[in-house]
Amino acid sequence: MNTYNGYTNYETWMYNLHMTNEGDVMRDYFEQLSTMDTHEFAEYLRNEMEESMDEMNLAPIFFDLLNTSISEINFYEIAEMHINEYNNEND
Repeated sequence: MNTYNGYTNYETWMYNLHMTNEGDVMRDYFEQLSTMDTHEFAEYLRNEMEESMDEMNLAPIFFDLLNTSISEINFYEIAEMHINEYNNEND
């Protein structure tokens, strides 16, 4: 298996990097963490990404390329990591 910086792959690492660098985004996500389990939060993250992508009005080739990259993101891995971190901070 090809991993990147401790994550499943480059796409997963990059998504998490940008997600955690956006303070407003993380505050919104932390509100969700208190009410969701790992599967629910992973689905929430995927849905947020897909909704954002739909709003971009991209040319078809860029939409397809972005969609391919998104399909490689391990949202469960990211959700699990952030839920564990949230639980550790709030125990």
